[in-house]
Amino acid sequence: MIRYLLVSVPVIVVAIFLISFGPGDYSNDVLFHVTLADPAQYSRGVYVDEFTMPAGKHMLRFVPNGDSPQYLTVTVSSPAFSFTEQFSLHGTKHDMGISEYYTWEYIGNSEINVSSEQQVRITINPHGNVMGPVSVSLGPSHMDG
Repeated sequence: MIRYLLVSVPVIVVAIFLISFGPGDYSNDVLFHVTLADPAQYSRGVYVDEFTMPAGKHMLRFVPNGDSPQYLTVTVSSPAFSFTEQFSLHGTKHDMGISEYYTWEYIGNSEINVSSEQQVRITINPHGNVMGPVSVSLGPSHMDG
């Protein structure tokens, strides 16, 4: 029994370490992230922030749930370009026989191409649903793979 513990515990610790710091960890590449879950985060019904966006292809990503805003309009703009998309919340029912659950995603064009580095403004409009929680992030498109 002691031999089993002496072998299995280090193997588990090493496995957790490798998974945590594997090659798929792009967390430092996130250009923008916000979790909107409090009406105080909005000014006049919209959330606004500014950040520097490098040149290249970028993707918007969302972490919604069933209480998230039904529609979410995201605008990213600068004097040189403008991107606007209205995303629609879509739920997919999964029936497991004895139980069922939903997964949620926003449908819309989430790809943003920028030709040169620039200071941009992001505006997120939940169309009145400032109570529904949602996380929004923007990062390089390579984060998908």
